[in-house]
Amino acid sequence: MMTRPRLLGLLLGLCLMTGCEFPTTTQPLPTPSQPTAPAIVRLTYVYEKDQGGIPPALAAAISDAELSSGSVRVGVFEEDSTTGAGNVPEQFRRAKEAADKYGKPCLVAESADAVVRVRLKPQGKADVEYALKGGPKP
Repeated sequence: MMTRPRLLGLLLGLCLMTGCEFPTTTQPLPTPSQPTAPAIVRLTYVYEKDQGGIPPALAAAISDAELSSGSVRVGVFEEDSTTGAGNVPEQFRRAKEAADKYGKPCLVAESADAVVRVRLKPQGKADVEYALKGGPKP
């Protein structure tokens, strides 16, 4: 029976005798391309005023996000559950659907054509950054 080290030695000897070449570069192997996250174009805070207002730290973080990112539209949608009118402006339609599915209050980050992330019960800057950029949840 041939052991593994002996087999490797035999293969190495055979390769050297026949003129095999071994790569001598130390360049890393190519890595598979990582899928890129869709660009966030809208960030919406959805809540019901009967359950409380917007946390002050979150209001400041949302305002900062709007000022620092000219490409992201920031909005606040208050769903008045007592009126029953059910009229939702088009720009908040997907955010409201996500909030109905996952719960309120929430921060909804959208790309041009889909909801990308939903952060339940956001409280401040870390939640806004997560909604905009992803990564580990705060």
